[in-house]
Amino acid sequence: MRMIEIRDNLLSKGVISLSGSHIVFERDYLFKTPSGASGFLLLGSSNGWVDWKTEQGITLHEYEGRTLSLAEL
Repeated sequence: MRMIEIRDNLLSKGVISLSGSHIVFERDYLFKTPSGASGFLLLGSSNGWVDWKTEQGITLHEYEGRTLSLAEL
């Protein structure tokens, strides 16, 4: 699985560490897309524009002022 390979690579470079079942970022790391970042953390498919939310529950789509059709959900 590609996400596991990325995780193992970031572990070996010291970008992340594992604390029990949690991934801890030891330094900043830029993902190419919001979905790539959320997929990395979930180790699976993810729509980062919908899955990333503020503490108030506002999606990244809403926060960035984008529109999302129901067909994309």
